[in-house]
Amino acid sequence: MRQIKLLYVALGLAGTLLIACAADTSADSASEADALARKLCDAWSSHDARVVDEVFAEQGVYEDVAAGRTIEGRQAIKGFLNQNFAAIPDFKVDVTKIFSTGGMVACEWVMSGTQTGDFPGLPATGKSFTVRGASIAKVQDGTIVHWTDYYDMSTLLHQLGVVPNSAPKEQ
Repeated sequence: MRQIKLLYVALGLAGTLLIACAADTSADSASEADALARKLCDAWSSHDARVVDEVFAEQGVYEDVAAGRTIEGRQAIKGFLNQNFAAIPDFKVDVTKIFSTGGMVACEWVMSGTQTGDFPGLPATGKSFTVRGASIAKVQDGTIVHWTDYYDMSTLLHQLGVVPNSAPKEQ
């Protein structure tokens, strides 16, 4: 019975050691991931798509969950950013929270702007918006390999006047 208990202890310690070794939780890794995320968010606000070359891996992926869109590769991601900058010339992202661990970074932000240009399938509305969102990114070898944005598309479309605000009907 004692041998079984010792085996469980040994397996538990080995598992803990493997998990600790597999996770990259160094302060350098966390600060690097934070810096990459901040640099990308700042690029959205400064309308500098060239930053994509500095922060994304060559075959990096940008995923916009709300729009159901996945973009692969630096050139395509830069094109996407430039399309947004043309449609929303005052587009801005304010980071409110950021944290990272083990090669992953998450940030909460508020995006705002005025849609004065067209998007595919969405003509300019001339209306302003302010929408909260969050991003999660995987960082590997000093670059972002996958960035995912989450935000409330319904709120965005309501603020742009594309979808009417609906109040409950009285009976």
